[in-house]
Amino acid sequence: MPTPEEIREAAEEVMAEIRQDRDSGRLGDVRSFSDLHGFVDANEYGGFTDPERRADWAPESLALVQDMVDEELRQRWVIVGGNPIDGLTFAGPYLDEHEAVREAESKEEGDWWVAPLVLP
Repeated sequence: MPTPEEIREAAEEVMAEIRQDRDSGRLGDVRSFSDLHGFVDANEYGGFTDPERRADWAPESLALVQDMVDEELRQRWVIVGGNPIDGLTFAGPYLDEHEAVREAESKEEGDWWVAPLVLP
């Protein structure tokens, strides 16, 4: 069984591959791990079908990685501008914090920061 660190590293690798596919236009709107299957064979991310990489991982380990990826895909980020006294402006949501930070850095006016999108 892989260590917790190996599980986390695998999830990070899968997310990096998902971002690459998203940036290249291969993926549409993806808000969960199961949404990926509408565009790709999501089980191939992270080398889980490659006999020389992680194909020997137990299904329970793969499920842990997929759960971590699913949680990250469900999280959205927003760019917040202004202040609570004068009002706030929101832009987003963004798939990942890095994408939101890049977008916030391109904005010229006001004080902008990135925050998790909290849904009721």
